[in-house]
Amino acid sequence: MKKIGITALVPPELIFACGKEPFDVNNVIPASRKYPGNKLCAWTAIWKEMLVKKEIEVDSLVVVAEATAIMPLWTGRRQQ
Repeated sequence: MKKIGITALVPPELIFACGKEPFDVNNVIPASRKYPGNKLCAWTAIWKEMLVKKEIEVDSLVVVAEATAIMPLWTGRRQQ
């Protein structure tokens, strides 16, 4: 079953209805012992780096953008 990464609360029924498995990428952060290398939101920076390095394996990613912490991912700018 393909795995869909989620970054915030998403109704899992939607993902299951598509025949996919939801995976909350934030759940791996506490045990990862990683620290952000830049000024993005700490957790956003960590899961982004882990996804890029393929330390988290997902087939797709649903990014829930409801706060300013996610804006640097869209704009490419660091928070001051």
